Amino acid sequence: MEGIKAVKIVRFIDHIINHETRQLEPSQLDTPIGPESKFPHELFAGYILKALQSDGRRHSRFREPPGKVISAVRSLRHGGDFVQISTDIAQHLYTTMNTSAYSASINPGDLMVALFSDGDDTSLQPAEYLALLKLDPSNDVIREVKIEDGKRRVVFVRKSTRIPEPGEKGIQKIALIDGERREDRPYDAVLLDKEIRRKAVAKFFHDAFLESDLVRSASDGPRLLLKPLKDFLADQANIVDPPLQPGEKLEILANARRIVTTQTEVPFSEFLDKSLTLPARPGRPARPPEHTRTIRAGAIAAFDTPLPPEERIKPTDTVAIHAGAAARLTSRVTYVLDKGVKIEGDQQAMDDLLEIDENLDKQGRTKITIRTKTFRLA
Repeated sequence: MEGIKAVKIVRFIDHIINHETRQLEPSQLDTPIGPESKFPHELFAGYILKALQSDGRRHSRFREPPGKVISAVRSLRHGGDFVQISTDIAQHLYTTMNTSAYSASINPGDLMVALFSDGDDTSLQPAEYLALLKLDPSNDVIREVKIEDGKRRVVFVRKSTRIPEPGEKGIQKIALIDGERREDRPYDAVLLDKEIRRKAVAKFFHDAFLESDLVRSASDGPRLLLKPLKDFLADQANIVDPPLQPGEKLEILANARRIVTTQTEVPFSEFLDKSLTLPARPGRPARPPEHTRTIRAGAIAAFDTPLPPEERIKPTDTVAIHAGAAARLTSRVTYVLDKGVKIEGDQQAMDDLLEIDENLDKQGRTKITIRTKTFRLA
């Protein structure tokens, strides 16, 4: 499912949870999506693709015995009625929200249910997946023209009926579900949840509603390996004396990027050993063994932070790596400078345009030289 590049929506229905009354208002008919319906296919396909491709997506595995949502998905696979099954899912979400200890913090929103397939699959019966989209309609100011006694008057009213674009903040939660459990894949659902780290509020969705547990997948591997290492290089350069120099930091990060973009899995200890290797170079002697041990211990400590269990990498772990996720994560780079100034862009372009001195100057500053033919004031 995560390899899908184009989405074809097969069935669609929207069940409303009224913002004012907080009552469920289920639809009895699904939404027409044919060519004559003016259905905004690209809008909702964009939501699904965003969830499939976002570096912030997470994964979960449904528990046994099967809960209400995965049971409903499997019923659909066996010819169950789409409208009725989607209504059952909406009722389950509504009940879960209202019985949650954090119900006051949960926005009502709409539950949109879609069956979708790979738009590039030309087979007679492409595999179908279920998308659950919990969205907040935007609260927009609308201009209305009224005619009173033959005279025109313009008034402004606020309406919460517009569906937000995929890049807006109205997306609360998305779950993309494959009803077929595969042992070669450690997850059953792809999740995009902006509140995933607010455990108290977010837990109701993947835990109480989906009745699933968060798991680590190959798509998470590159992020979970690179982020703590970058945090270590940014925050603990002074762990040795002299501190880690700009050239050493860049070399360590380049080593780590090379690993996650060329391997499909890597033992954590091997990742650290290869990333932290700093051979002698002209003008830069090799670090003494005690420095190497100190740097390695500091890097290990950076991974031992208060993370959810499914994200925590233990020293004995072998971490699976998804090539597409690694390519996306390493394609761009950001440098943060003094006073909040940032330089960011494509990794290769940054390497071509920027020259960063290997060592700090006497004032502890990093010298960056930019050479560009284009210099435009934006």
